[in-house]
Amino acid sequence: MDSDQPMSTPVTRLPDLGFPAGYAALTFDDGPEPPWTGRVLDLLEETGTPATFFVLGSRIAGQERTLRRMVAAGCAVEVHSWEHVRMTDQDRRQRLRDILRTRSLIHDVTGYQPHAVRTPDGYVSLDVLDTIAEAGMTPVFWSVHAADWTWPGVAAIENAILGGLDDGAIVLLHDGGGDRSQTVAATRTIIAAVRDRGLVPVSLTPRPSTVDDTGAGATVSP
Repeated sequence: MDSDQPMSTPVTRLPDLGFPAGYAALTFDDGPEPPWTGRVLDLLEETGTPATFFVLGSRIAGQERTLRRMVAAGCAVEVHSWEHVRMTDQDRRQRLRDILRTRSLIHDVTGYQPHAVRTPDGYVSLDVLDTIAEAGMTPVFWSVHAADWTWPGVAAIENAILGGLDDGAIVLLHDGGGDRSQTVAATRTIIAAVRDRGLVPVSLTPRPSTVDDTGAGATVSP
């Protein structure tokens, strides 16, 4: 395979990132975007659920308080590039520029240091992986999604996610890129299902360090 040839999107599960058994992760792409990101955060705060937001750097301006709210809620804020451009369509310089400036802006706004990159649309090649490594970051994909960007209906989103929600799962959902009301509606059921299955929701920071006594969520080492 040529190093710049797109490859199948890898599957990422929590053990691949060094997490032990007993955890599941909710992740949200393409934000921040009002009102959907705020409504997702309402649910996360209400239920004490940490999650991970893979954000676009171009959408941060004007949403700085929302990013700080993510961190205050125990969420990770990671890199989804600057704009929603497939990294396989960029050259190395463009990819590296977009990763680094998004990471820098997240850190400047929140104080949180991103460590992970999820490529737009999951498009990846060996060259893309090399660029992510050059930036000193980790590529993170997912193990289950519901194609919620196609607006399939709340029940369809719930059923697709619950069908793949198991120990070590990384769930892909979206809080930006269009009307995400169905995703927001499904998120409450998904959060409940995580705990009903005896799993602890966790954000994708490098390793879990403690779990509170109620099992409400995991705090992690930055």
